[in-house]
Amino acid sequence: MNALPHLLLGLAVAAVAAGLFAPGIEFSLPTVAIASLGALAPDIDHRKSKLFKAVVVVFGCVAVIGFQIARPHYGLAESITIAFGAGLASVALAFLLKPRHRGFTHSLAALTLFTLGAGMVMGWESALLGGSAYASHLLSDGVIKPF
Repeated sequence: MNALPHLLLGLAVAAVAAGLFAPGIEFSLPTVAIASLGALAPDIDHRKSKLFKAVVVVFGCVAVIGFQIARPHYGLAESITIAFGAGLASVALAFLLKPRHRGFTHSLAALTLFTLGAGMVMGWESALLGGSAYASHLLSDGVIKPF
């Protein structure tokens, strides 16, 4: 499946889960965002996925942050070098440490970690939506591994 079908299915499953297990939850931007992230997160290990590309962009932004941190302490040439190195290292890290597609991110362990992380950050009702959307992705791909 591509991103849009995963996203739509994940949001639909999250809405059903909310109706069954958390009928009082409000569908606000943060809860829809965590459900959307859950629906797309398993494919973060695929270089062509939208989420992986977004992560590379975020890591690339580390270069800008590196430049801003270095600028007051070093000259322009050194700051540019530090920024280039930080951005290059971040992008290289994203590409080199990338697990194989449909590996760990398509496992029950990853689903559990995602749901626990979402619960600690967003609250447990939102974690239910994110976890159910994540599970819908695994089921629709037909790939569920223990680890």
